[in-house]
Amino acid sequence: MNNESNRPAIKTSHIALIGVFTAVSSLLYMLEVPLFASVPAVAFLKINPADIGSLFISAAVSPVAGEIVLILRCLVHMAVTQTFGVGEVMDFLLGTTVIVAFWAFFLRRRGGDNPRTFSVRYTVMATAISAVIMAEVGTLGNFIAYPLYMGFMTNGGEAGAQNGFTMVYGILLFLILHNIARGVLDFVLMRLLLPTARKLRNHAW
Repeated sequence: MNNESNRPAIKTSHIALIGVFTAVSSLLYMLEVPLFASVPAVAFLKINPADIGSLFISAAVSPVAGEIVLILRCLVHMAVTQTFGVGEVMDFLLGTTVIVAFWAFFLRRRGGDNPRTFSVRYTVMATAISAVIMAEVGTLGNFIAYPLYMGFMTNGGEAGAQNGFTMVYGILLFLILHNIARGVLDFVLMRLLLPTARKLRNHAW
């Protein structure tokens, strides 16, 4: 009988890794750096390397494990949220986008077990395309998230939601640049860590 059929779908070691990388991802979330500190109106737009936790385990175990880490990280951050959960929903949306993009470009592709098969040119192309996708998804999400947030701030008032739309239009360029920067940071860091993740994946658990 094939030994593969006797292996459990989810191993105890995988569950342990999910716990470890959830903790790592949650800690990395705290390493926030303002992208536009010199512009007071958008000083709240920050970037952090927290996606590395979910991306790394996506490569080392599976994208499903990466999604679980992402969900748990968002739930952990909900305990200290200042955005009524709206920020965490956006974080989940963008985190899922980058996991899917990374899977499509690096994990699904034939030869993915040998990171050297990916040239610098391919990596740059994949990063650029993914950053644009992140910007598009993030921009669309912000047109939902900001009105919701402002609506919560004004007890569900229609005026607050309208102010949210106005706010998005006013800082749209900065939002796009923020989402592009997140996509580039995630892809560059994870591309460097991909060989290590692959070694972990091939390790005898």
